[in-house]
Amino acid sequence: MFDSRVRPNTGRIPSRRTPRFPAGRWIRRAGQLRPGSRVVVTGGAGFIGSHLVERLVREGMRVHVLDDLSGGRRENLPGESRWLTFDRVDLGAGGSSRAILDRAVAKADFLFHLASPIGVSKAHTQRLDTITHILRIGLNVVDACRRHRLPVLLTSSSEVYGRGSLRPLRETDVLPLGTEARFSYGAGKLALEHLVAGLVEDAGVPAWIVRLFNVAGRRQRPETGVVVPTFLKAALTGMPLVIHGSGDQRRSFLHVSDAVAGLLAVAGNSKLIGERVNLGGEEVVTIIDLAHRILAEVGGRGRVIHKPYTKVFGSAFVQVPIRIADTGRLRAASAWCPVSTLNEAIGDCREWLQERQAPLEASISS
Repeated sequence: MFDSRVRPNTGRIPSRRTPRFPAGRWIRRAGQLRPGSRVVVTGGAGFIGSHLVERLVREGMRVHVLDDLSGGRRENLPGESRWLTFDRVDLGAGGSSRAILDRAVAKADFLFHLASPIGVSKAHTQRLDTITHILRIGLNVVDACRRHRLPVLLTSSSEVYGRGSLRPLRETDVLPLGTEARFSYGAGKLALEHLVAGLVEDAGVPAWIVRLFNVAGRRQRPETGVVVPTFLKAALTGMPLVIHGSGDQRRSFLHVSDAVAGLLAVAGNSKLIGERVNLGGEEVVTIIDLAHRILAEVGGRGRVIHKPYTKVFGSAFVQVPIRIADTGRLRAASAWCPVSTLNEAIGDCREWLQERQAPLEASISS
């Protein structure tokens, strides 16, 4: 939220400590993202991060991107600009990498933390490395924000909801996370939520937590295993669209521009300090319906085939049949609402993939 002032939360919240924010410049800094604000974006060369960076630069802010380019690409970012600084850095490392992070945080007015390994499928096949990396990055970023008292917004994941629910998921829901590898990604993200909550409750540093659901649009690469670009690459090259399971899984999708608008609606919002906030789309589709929409987008070429989860991930994989966001908390605290459709997100992703002519990766891990 560009013009919301951050003020102390004086109301009592049942069963949770009321955060106390001592007077200081970090409170004033968090109150407004305005032209000239100095903003750090970790993971800023990635899919969502690069769109956020574009928006911040367009609004006249000075943006410092920290990214190791393991999932992002330098070309995703705006060209030469005095408003943009980029450092390729492993945020989970120590030494000089940690020193770069520390210098960036020391000069900043706000930090968006998006840097993270991507995807459930990676956690399923590289469980130890993925979770270790999530936690190391998070610990370093949170510690830097604590020491410099820098307001921070963490992007978490809908994976924290585990097996989910038959209705739209609310931030107050009990989280049924299991110990299966499928849920290790969500467990790592939930651990970061606790770290960020500690910034608010123990250190008095303003912080916000956003749980992202499925997002789609330009710069989303099929190599990450997410469903929309994966299906599109298969359709564009005449390969079959491979659905894991029955295809009856239901998901909601959000255009990346609406996701960025949502992040900015949360950032600095005094009503949402320390709160978990869902950010997802309203358009709910089954995966089989999504496949047919994508075939229609590319002119009807291609076909759909089904593959059992066990053939791809083994017998230990846990399927989540429904994952849909209830965004009531965000709507009640801001004027945010999605304005773009799923078909627009699919079209934008298709155009970008055709421009890039990226290699085919015809598998999904929805």
